[in-house]
Amino acid sequence: MAKKIEGKNGQTIIVPVEKRSALLPMLQKVQEKKGYISDKDMQEIADRLRIHPVEVYSVVTFYSFLNAEKKGKHIIRVSNCMPNELAGSHRIINAFEKALKIKCSETTKDGKVTLEMTGCIGMCDKAPAVMVDDLLVGNVTPKTVSEIVKCFKSGKKLEVKNTSDKIKRDGPIVFSPIGPYEGLKKAVELGRSEVLDVVRGSNLKGRGGAGFPVGVKWNLTATASSDKKFVVCNADEGEPGTFKDKVLLEEYLPLVLEGMVIAGFAVGSDTGFLYLRGEYKCMVPHIEKTLAKFRSAGMLGRNIIGQGRF
Repeated sequence: MAKKIEGKNGQTIIVPVEKRSALLPMLQKVQEKKGYISDKDMQEIADRLRIHPVEVYSVVTFYSFLNAEKKGKHIIRVSNCMPNELAGSHRIINAFEKALKIKCSETTKDGKVTLEMTGCIGMCDKAPAVMVDDLLVGNVTPKTVSEIVKCFKSGKKLEVKNTSDKIKRDGPIVFSPIGPYEGLKKAVELGRSEVLDVVRGSNLKGRGGAGFPVGVKWNLTATASSDKKFVVCNADEGEPGTFKDKVLLEEYLPLVLEGMVIAGFAVGSDTGFLYLRGEYKCMVPHIEKTLAKFRSAGMLGRNIIGQGRF
């Protein structure tokens, strides 16, 4: 995208201008490269987007994974939400402070490690939990703290071995022996209108907290007069005590993706978004690998089950 402006001598100058929606990706790139976003960086980004620097600053200071100040090469975030407090997160903070010889919110003298407290990181089923850079570590003990600090000092890669989940209980959908892609194949066989009827008749409720009927939402979307419709899976959970989305993404991602494709088929959408919270960045390789399997099986792309684009 470019903008034409008039130069000093009357000549036309073409100036590249990014869309405002590029703000977050630009900030993330700077953060990834430098570890923080300086005032100069914010000014340069504001100039490119033709917005006020305070708008850039407000975004940087809003998101916890964007830093306006330089921090350590590694960042340890100890969750202090209620389940973690009850599980002894204060002992974990004390152990890190002792091992690193710093207080919480400080950085080691060599600039290697910053220690912080944070809210829920979606690991309340494995409390006390910490986030080490992009890795989630659960069931942390003082011994775990010692092992993490030793890895930093030796330069070794941190290996994460979280305890398997203990929340499994048989159910008609999530824990059922439904074969891969069977639901999608059945949906295509039934047709759009019947799929909408089935979902509406099931009284299925949304998982977002409001319990909004899924059938109503799908029908409203299907009948909306728009050339472009989207299916969005909101995999963000930040309220204390959460971990359900993480478990679904880790162990049942194919069902989640298949559900999105079925929704797209039913409402007439050819585009889907999976919104992933920052704390779950470590799941990206797993998600991309599963998406690749769907595409190779003909369950995603421009010709899903021979139906073309939905």
